[in-house]
Amino acid sequence: AVALCLSANAVIKPPTIQLLAYAAPVKDRDHGIVNHQHMNSSIGAVRDYLVAAHAQGLIDVYKPAYARNAIRFFIGDPTMCEALADAALAVPSPYNLRTTFGALLATYTAAGDLQRCMDVIARINAAEKQYNLFLRNPSILKRTAVSLLSNQRNFPHSASSEFSTTSHINTSTMQYAYACILDYLAEHDSIENSQLGSALFQNALNAGLFSSNFRLASSGVLDLHDLSVGSARFAVLHFLDIIGKSRNRVSIITGKGLNSPNNIPVLKPMVEKLLTEETYVFKSDSSNSGVRNVTAILLCILSWLLASWLQS
Repeated sequence: AVALCLSANAVIKPPTIQLLAYAAPVKDRDHGIVNHQHMNSSIGAVRDYLVAAHAQGLIDVYKPAYARNAIRFFIGDPTMCEALADAALAVPSPYNLRTTFGALLATYTAAGDLQRCMDVIARINAAEKQYNLFLRNPSILKRTAVSLLSNQRNFPHSASSEFSTTSHINTSTMQYAYACILDYLAEHDSIENSQLGSALFQNALNAGLFSSNFRLASSGVLDLHDLSVGSARFAVLHFLDIIGKSRNRVSIITGKGLNSPNNIPVLKPMVEKLLTEETYVFKSDSSNSGVRNVTAILLCILSWLLASWLQS
């Protein structure tokens, strides 16, 4: 149908390109195995139309309405993807920002180009601060998390890698990208997301991220300062699983929440709820309310002992 439109010099308007974009296999959600033959033919047909129709003056592919939806059809051509994104973002409306960044991230994720995914997430972070908007697409972030785990060989394992140098990706940017994904997985808690988050956090540690938070881990101390809620959740789970097993008592520094909005702590209640769910005994440090001392004795064991004593 697209080929017929081109041969007839027919104009396919932006709303139709949008429908075609979301029908293409470059998805916002993970739908399992992708038929690459179908992807190549369907995406190729629309891409050919966009290129030819633009050359013939039928459409202007760099108009924001076209550009933000055309990105998905240029998978494998990052130069064109970036050119279309720049054209779309020339009009920084909330809708343009969300759809353009979402299309870029979905396209690079589908292509397995995780290095560019990191760059896009860093740009989303900057735009969120500049325009005071929430621009992250949670479903795409989850797909990016899956790709991070399944394509680790294509991912920069340290901030000193060649890619990090050439594309200005540093430890802070990479850590922010992981935090965005971990926040999503923590907010949408399930067995699958919990397992995915734990594996992803281990991957981040292997890449040299969150090292400052674990600098005292060998002494039985975890410092959660400067972590997002999702990052902190998976840091605690990892810490208790790895360090807690070898110690009778560990300490978790949550902070007092002085840097949180309205000075209301967010990590402290999250950690206390998590420790309760995981059935650990804990209490505040008498000298510092921003520290939780955790005793590595499970409450379920204590409950069983108490029940056994009462029965006897």
